Amino acid sequence: MLKVVSVIVGLFILVGCQSGEPQPQESSGEPMEHPWSGCGVDSFVHYKRLLFDGKVIEEKMTVVETYPDHVLLEVSEFADPEWKIKGLVNMPVGPIAKPPDKEIPSKEETITVAGKSLKCKVTEHISRGPQGNEITRIYISKDVPGSYVRSVRANTVVFEVINFAKK
Repeated sequence: MLKVVSVIVGLFILVGCQSGEPQPQESSGEPMEHPWSGCGVDSFVHYKRLLFDGKVIEEKMTVVETYPDHVLLEVSEFADPEWKIKGLVNMPVGPIAKPPDKEIPSKEETITVAGKSLKCKVTEHISRGPQGNEITRIYISKDVPGSYVRSVRANTVVFEVINFAKK
């Protein structure tokens, strides 16, 4: 039986990252859309993650139900030769408050992911890694369910979308 886990994952891989240089700038404080807003049933993101021990895992998050204030995601992990369901996550949708004074400077970059050209917002953060503090570059695109596209730490790709569909 599936265990329903009610957590706010947001940009789930970003947990533990700290903003580093450059310093935060003033922000308008206007609301922004939650990364899973606009995703219908069967929208999904399939990605690879590199763990600190060097193991690479594949995971997939798929919208299985939609509600006015959240979507229900099925989280699966690929365990050769099949997908195994890990659980369900309630993910909020709609506008979310943007911190009034903590916008991290970013730039735009177009990258190719899953054979598609994506215009991404790119930010750099200082994160704690096995070798101490490391610079992590994070790529975000509204065209990908959950918005999180790629993460590069110390010149190594540690997270990358390999397939997605926003329906």
